[in-house]
Amino acid sequence: MHAFTTSRGGRSRSFRGLGLFGFSAWVMAVPLMAQPVITSQPLGATHYEGQAATFSVTATGAAPLRYQWRQSGDGLENQTNSTLVLTNLTLRQNGIYSVDVSDAAGTTRSSGAVLSVLAKPFPTFGFGPYQLGSTPEVPIQYLAYGGETNLQFSVGYNTNALANPRFISSLTNRVVPVAAGRLAGPAGEVGGTSAEVQTDASSNGFFGVRIALPSSMALAPGVNPLGRLVFDQREGVGAFEAALGYVGTPLALLAGPLAGTNAAALAGAIGPVVQVASSPVLDPQSGLFLQRVHIGNPGVSTQAQVRVTVAGLTNDSLGIPIRVYNSLGTNSSGEAMVFSADLPPASARVLGIEYYVADLTTVPKPVFATEQVTTLSVPSLSVRTLAVDRALFFTNSTFPAGAFLIEFPTELGRNYFVQYTTSPELFGQGSANVRTARPAIPGTGSRVQWIDYGAPKTESAPGATNRFYRVILGL
Repeated sequence: MHAFTTSRGGRSRSFRGLGLFGFSAWVMAVPLMAQPVITSQPLGATHYEGQAATFSVTATGAAPLRYQWRQSGDGLENQTNSTLVLTNLTLRQNGIYSVDVSDAAGTTRSSGAVLSVLAKPFPTFGFGPYQLGSTPEVPIQYLAYGGETNLQFSVGYNTNALANPRFISSLTNRVVPVAAGRLAGPAGEVGGTSAEVQTDASSNGFFGVRIALPSSMALAPGVNPLGRLVFDQREGVGAFEAALGYVGTPLALLAGPLAGTNAAALAGAIGPVVQVASSPVLDPQSGLFLQRVHIGNPGVSTQAQVRVTVAGLTNDSLGIPIRVYNSLGTNSSGEAMVFSADLPPASARVLGIEYYVADLTTVPKPVFATEQVTTLSVPSLSVRTLAVDRALFFTNSTFPAGAFLIEFPTELGRNYFVQYTTSPELFGQGSANVRTARPAIPGTGSRVQWIDYGAPKTESAPGATNRFYRVILGL
């Protein structure tokens, strides 16, 4: 038997045992060090030459935190703050920017943020979306090189459709129609912090605007809103007969000072316009909601390959997404795309947009936008022709001008295309005589009813006797 005594805090304790040693031990808890955690990553940006870009990061860790910014992996000298500011950008600063955040435990690298530096644009006057109504208006936009303080432009318009032009500036409320409609001398830099705007409506069908900015309001590179042109719509004239376009009178298109003087600017064209003609209505024949919209050209030049984009569609009461049935695809935002055709000046096309709604009850509430595109994809087609079970020309309240119904069997997962021409013999005389309706028809595994009511499926509405159809299998 052995006895041991320990002492702690002035008190003694005895331990007895067979060959055993008694002791007490204390373990100090040391926290494990963790490397920094990034809570907010730097974000990418796009800027023009000469502008500034800012990247920032937030992180947590053991103070003090240290930072080192990198461009495409290479460390940037003296860039050791949580925020990176790049001024007077050049094209060489295109790249991926990241930052290393360090503390005593280690280093964490952020995700990469892409900086796109664009060359300065050529000065160009453009139009925003044309707004229809009793007082139609169009935004005036200017794509600036950067540093401009003097601007002037003129717009021509159809006096049979529009009257009483005026300019509402977004730069200042000070718009000065010069006496007798004539502009004073060349616009120069003005004092103060507001712009001076002068207008000239002395020539019927033409309207000029001159803008002088103080140096503190010099335009930045990129798109700058200048204001909007407003007109009165004459009664009894079509909404798309405005014939708007930039012209050289009474004022030439100039911007400056560029390289110390005013320089000629380019003129952009006005874009296509959507006018909703009706609300979506369920067609009991096809089981689809049908809505008619007008796509018009209020400009002075032909618009080639107009594309309509449909957004804003939600789910129906069953939770199933509403979709555009006759869409030709989707863009990067997931919005449905429908193609029209070329639009000559002052012309319009009526498009029938179809929506698939599973509950047959929820009314779609689409939002439309338009753009011009330069290419149109061509579908891949087979030569296998399918039998059509039924073909019927009919008219009703939904299709007062007439429509053609085609019914045929389908297989699930296959795509089908309807082709049409003016006589059955033309199907055997080459593709130049045959038109293909768009888009493809997805197979359901059962019979499908396809209705031709004109654009955008086909180029025009069908007549009772002037159109023949066939259905072929897509590749």
